[in-house]
Amino acid sequence: YKRQAYVLLHLTDEGTRAEAVRALLARHVDDLDTHASFLTTTLHVDEAWLWQARALAAHARCDYYAEYECRRNAHDLSGAHAVAVRYLAAESFLRGDTQMLMDLFRPMAEEAESQGATAIRGWNEGGRVLLDFASLPHLLPPLLAKAQAGTLEAFERHTLQQATVRTHELMDRVPLLYPDTSDLMSTVARSEMLAVLQNLSRLLASEAGAQNRSGTGLHLIRLKSSNCRRQRVTLARRCWRVYSDDMVFNGMDFAVYIQYT
Repeated sequence: YKRQAYVLLHLTDEGTRAEAVRALLARHVDDLDTHASFLTTTLHVDEAWLWQARALAAHARCDYYAEYECRRNAHDLSGAHAVAVRYLAAESFLRGDTQMLMDLFRPMAEEAESQGATAIRGWNEGGRVLLDFASLPHLLPPLLAKAQAGTLEAFERHTLQQATVRTHELMDRVPLLYPDTSDLMSTVARSEMLAVLQNLSRLLASEAGAQNRSGTGLHLIRLKSSNCRRQRVTLARRCWRVYSDDMVFNGMDFAVYIQYT
């Protein structure tokens, strides 16, 4: 197939040449590691084409993490992002490994920031949602502990307010991220994410109620929900666990008044 590659590289039409060589590489993907140096150094085949062929082979055998890695090596960020959202992120919830979300999407966030979010198709609706979701349980508990102690710095107060808004934005975005109710992995991912976000929302609401009752004027939360008209809700004796690296909120009892607008 090396001779075939040599012949195909001499096709005059650029699009036809690229398509033909990529198809040839896909048919001989098992031999690519052996002949990679010859193909890229002697024949000057684009190395990204080799990684694309490996990605197709990985997808065919349902090895989605390998496909994700191959697409990243091929500089196909949108393709890698799609695989991570559709398969790997949902799988992380089945395995109870949300740290995997950070590992998958944090490098992409840096690239989206440097190149612009449009460089990764669907980033704001996919990877960014999952990365923010994974970050909130680590970010919020220390800030809320400092709010309870009255020791929040100005920048921390701003961070807490932003995190509060983002928590409730995510509650609206998650159902859009995994809309397929017939798919088991999507259903598990959606349910797990909403459960965590609802617990965080209750924790934020309880702190807002405590601060308002104490007259500190902190006003951590003024909730907006596209799913709710103006209504009053009383949350009584709620119990949950929210974990962070250095503390646990466990079994807290609250009687909280929340105003939705």
